Amino acid sequence: LFDMGPHAPRDLVVRDHMIVKPPHTTGPTPWHQDEAYWEEDKLYQELSVWFALQKTTEQMGCMQFIAGSHRGEVRPHHSWKNDPKIIALEVDAGCADATLAVACPLHAGAATVHSARTLHYTSGNRTDEPRRALIFTVGTPPAQRDQPRNFYWNQKERDYKKEYLDRGVRQ
Repeated sequence: LFDMGPHAPRDLVVRDHMIVKPPHTTGPTPWHQDEAYWEEDKLYQELSVWFALQKTTEQMGCMQFIAGSHRGEVRPHHSWKNDPKIIALEVDAGCADATLAVACPLHAGAATVHSARTLHYTSGNRTDEPRRALIFTVGTPPAQRDQPRNFYWNQKERDYKKEYLDRGVRQ
């Protein structure tokens, strides 16, 4: 799953971010693969470690995964709700079988680990308390791919951003 190859630990790329899902939010984080957001001409080898900062249940929107979905290429995605103004991707219909989902409720301080190609999802938070998580992404430096992929779904977002910025500059 993770081969450091010729890289030393000091070469690792490490990123982090925190997510807070407020109480009584019904919006999910749709099924997606993290690599679908990234550059088409790079070869990635990264893992995400999702730390629960408090007990995280299915009702709070714990992580859910589809086992084995990390095998193969990145599946087709689209802007969530087909709206390029929303900075979230969702895997295309038929590319994720949610009946195979494995929910991973966690105790505070526990973590899940998934690769950049693992299909994952969280439901909305249907409880009275916020759901907090800290995510670390660790990987080797991206390598150049021999053949770039076509992540056409990211082009739609880039086009929207360019149009938005162009409008702002003209006003």
